[in-house]
Amino acid sequence: TDALPYNAARRMMLHRQVDLMLSARVRQGVAGLLKIKVARAGGDWHVELPEGKQTVAAIDPDGRATRGELSPASAEAVRRGEFLLEASTFDGQLMIAIDGRVELSIPLPDDNSPDVGISRPFSLSAAGSSAEISELRLHRDLYYLSSPPPGRDRAAARAASADQIYVLGDNSPESNDSRHWRAG
Repeated sequence: TDALPYNAARRMMLHRQVDLMLSARVRQGVAGLLKIKVARAGGDWHVELPEGKQTVAAIDPDGRATRGELSPASAEAVRRGEFLLEASTFDGQLMIAIDGRVELSIPLPDDNSPDVGISRPFSLSAAGSSAEISELRLHRDLYYLSSPPPGRDRAAARAASADQIYVLGDNSPESNDSRHWRAG
C-alpha cells in the first residue's frame, strides 16, 4: 500500500500496490530448488527454479503449474549458480527473468480485492541447498488512479503566470502540492 513511513502521520486513502518487482543477485549452492512465493489477494503463486534443470515453473493458487524452458544463457547461469533473478507482477502478468532475459510470462487474474495491501508480497527460499541473496530490491510501478480521492480534482485546468512556479508532489494522488495551496 501507500502506507509508507512518510505518509504515517497523514490521514489519507491507502492504495494497494499490486505492480511490484523483486530483484536479487542469487548465488546458489549445490543442487537444490530456489522458490519464490508471490502473495496475491486471490491466493499465493509459487515459482520454482530447480538448479541443474533447464526449466522454471509457476504454480497458481489451485496447484496448476505452467512450465517454461530456460534459454541456453539462463540455463548456464543457473547451472553456474550465480545470476540476477527478477520476479514481477507488472501489468497483470507474472514474469520471471534471469540476468535480464524474460523466461516465463503468464497472465494473472485480476487482483481487485477490497483488502488493503499485502505486507509480504514476495519471499525467497531454497530447498535442498543453500542460497546467498544480495542486492535485494523491491520496486513498485507507480501510476495514477482512475478516480481522484475525495475533494481532489486532478482534471481541473491549472495555469501558472510568468511569476509563479507549479510544484507537483512525489505522490500525486495524495500530495498536498501547489494545486491545492491557497493564494496568499
